Amino acid sequence: MQFTGLKDRNGKEIWEGDIVKYKYQDGSDEENNFDEHKSKIEFVEGQFYPRPHQIECEDYWYSYRLFDFEVIGNIWENPELLVK
Repeated sequence: MQFTGLKDRNGKEIWEGDIVKYKYQDGSDEENNFDEHKSKIEFVEGQFYPRPHQIECEDYWYSYRLFDFEVIGNIWENPELLVK
């Protein structure tokens, strides 16, 4: 487990393996065009990302802006948080 160097909106440190709730905005310019997700934090190609367990495509991350992170648990103590 590695520290990402980031903190969530409540000031809590974000670690690899944490489960976070966050908002994302697709590539459109609409300010209010966002949705909420939850996923685990993974280290991928030199960067920490929230990785939805059902998405495998690496390019997925490049068309979205991610923001408003909140740590809600981790994959070892709260795996049920990732079940839809």
